[in-house]
Amino acid sequence: MIAIGSDTLSANGIRQNFIDAGAGAPVVLLHGFTEINYAWRNQIPVPGELYRIIAPDLRGYGETVKPAGGYDKRTLAGFIAANEGWRACEAPPP
Repeated sequence: MIAIGSDTLSANGIRQNFIDAGAGAPVVLLHGFTEINYAWRNQIPVPGELYRIIAPDLRGYGETVKPAGGYDKRTLAGFIAANEGWRACEAPPP
């Protein structure tokens, strides 16, 4: 059984909540419209045996800050890509 935790970090001035589970190369699970990271609760344990699973609450959802704008796909993708906290999770090169 893997440990599943929740944490927050800040990127681009936004505080973001995320689930963190497992160890190894990171796999980021992004929920759909009107959902939160809790939607992945039943899927996390299996891949979490081999990978580090990171499941954020996207901008404006769940426990992540709800700013007035920036909900277009380009901004959301840029926010995920720029998140230095997750880059630190990357597995070292072989």
